Amino acid sequence: MQLIIFDVGGILVPDATESIIYPALAQLIGISLEQFNEATKELKPRVTEGTLTLREMYAQVIARFHSHILAEKVLEKHKQLYIQHATKRDAEIIALIEKLKINYEVVCLTNAEPEIAAYNIEDGLYSYFEKVFLSTELHMKKPDIHIYKKVLEACNCPAEEALLIDDKEEYADGAIEAGLNVILFHNTKQLIKDLQTLDIQM
Repeated sequence: MQLIIFDVGGILVPDATESIIYPALAQLIGISLEQFNEATKELKPRVTEGTLTLREMYAQVIARFHSHILAEKVLEKHKQLYIQHATKRDAEIIALIEKLKINYEVVCLTNAEPEIAAYNIEDGLYSYFEKVFLSTELHMKKPDIHIYKKVLEACNCPAEEALLIDDKEEYADGAIEAGLNVILFHNTKQLIKDLQTLDIQM
């Protein structure tokens, strides 16, 4: 193995988007979570691919339901909730990344939103990795097979020499289809055990 690719949300930091952020924003706009999810179903992929901003998505949802709240206020609440619930970094994962960097190239590949990615860059979240691959910059997202191939190409690494660590099964499946080795993350103890099984040096 020469390349280890980490997902970020749900591993290095908590993933609170679906569980906390979207329900709170639906309430702020004055609609049900079901209405929010239906209204954003076709917009979320565009946000993740960087062709639509979060602010633009919220403006469209507000217009659809004739809400009187400003899109800027919804975006502000999104950022506030993100900072509150999804920026606490896992010290054990950071220590593991530093150990892995001794023997492997360690990069991150994450689906993001333009405003949140910009915040994370400024906040140094991606600074632990040797290269950073963001869906918003690549204009494609996991589990699209081409995003994994893009990372392999940028790192000059054959698929069989790369390992993806991700907490979402559909993203893991996309990587497997691209020929990568995969560990589906559940917790740090399980991750270390799976790395040992693959004879990864730590």
